[in-house]
This record gives sequence, C-alpha cells and structure tokens, in this order.
Amino acid sequence: SCVILDLAGEPAEAFLIDANLPRLWHSFKAKLATGRDDVSAVAAGLRTVINFYKRPPSTAAFGPDVPVLISGDHSLPSKAVATLEHLVGHPFGVLSAPARVPAEIRHGTYLACLGLIMRRR
Repeated sequence: SCVILDLAGEPAEAFLIDANLPRLWHSFKAKLATGRDDVSAVAAGLRTVINFYKRPPSTAAFGPDVPVLISGDHSLPSKAVATLEHLVGHPFGVLSAPARVPAEIRHGTYLACLGLIMRRR
C-alpha cells in the first residue's frame, strides 16, 4: 500500500494503491504562478485522497505508516519533504524508476493506468 505522488505535470496527480490495487486517482493544482510547487497545495491534495479513501463506510486500514512515494520524474527539496511529512502525517520516499525504462517515459502514470485497467477485468 502507498500513495504515488506525480508532480511532473500540471495538474499534479496522486494515485492511492491499497492491497496491491489502485483504488483512487486525484489530480490537483500544486504550482504557484511562478511555476514552483506549493507545499500547502500538495499537502491538501494528498490529504483529500487519503481522507476520502478512509471515510466511512470504508473499512480500509490505511494507517500513518503507509508511505507517500514521489515519482522519480520530479524531486522536492528535503525541507519541503519534511514539511509534507508533518502536514500529511505519512512518511515520504522516492519512487525509483523500474529497470529498462527510458527516462522520457513517465512510468508512475503508466503503471497506475495499467493497474486501473487490470482492476476492471
């Protein structure tokens, strides 16, 4: 279980994965007019996804130890990551690129979409 955060595009995207299945996808505005990522907007977008998934009558055990993985396409300064951990209440990590994937392919989005397609079958 994890939340994958993709800040590479506009809007930003969050994919919530629980029990190895993609459960939610949410896009949200995360950039300031200057083009920099706004930490409070990113935190609000992530909290929206997590709180929506945990709302009643859900029986999801999506605890505070479930990590938020930032897509390797985009990185945040360590101070911003520490602030996000505090605001969201989940640990953050980096989602590394899978082996043998060209750098120009946004693998996080591709894999999440593939998972959503597989879930419908």
